[in-house]
Amino acid sequence: MANQHHLNLLHRGCDTWNRWRKHHPQTRLNLRHADLSESNLSGIDFSETSLCEADLKDANLAEANLSGADLTNAVLIWTFLSRADLSEAKLRGADLSGADLSETNLVEADLSGASLTGAYLKEVDLSGANLQGANLNGAVLVNVNLEGVTLDGASLKGARLIGTKLTPRLAVASRA
Repeated sequence: MANQHHLNLLHRGCDTWNRWRKHHPQTRLNLRHADLSESNLSGIDFSETSLCEADLKDANLAEANLSGADLTNAVLIWTFLSRADLSEAKLRGADLSGADLSETNLVEADLSGASLTGAYLKEVDLSGANLQGANLNGAVLVNVNLEGVTLDGASLKGARLIGTKLTPRLAVASRA
């Protein structure tokens, strides 16, 4: 469950949250299972924050800092993530169906098993990202950097790759 103190800070607005974050950089933030659907969180600093199973459906996270955040199994349906930093974020099993990820940084993000059905990715940097088993059916990828992306078991049915160069990296099973 989400830390109530962290939720109270967040409800005071993004400016208050970001100021508090600046003065408490070492604090591990817990917003697990938080209902933040339809919230305006543009420009918020959620770096290294636990947002596991959080409901962020229809939220505005434009220009948010989510680098290193744990969004495992989070609901991000129709979320606006334009120009957000999701580098090294954990998005395993997250639902990003229909999300706008324009100009988003997803370098080395873990999107294994994530659903990006119908998502819009324009000028997104996915270099080194793990999309193993991800569902990109019907997604639109315009000028996306897919250099070194792991796509084993990913589904790209009906996906449109416009100006996107696909240079995937295959995952190699390690021997015990």
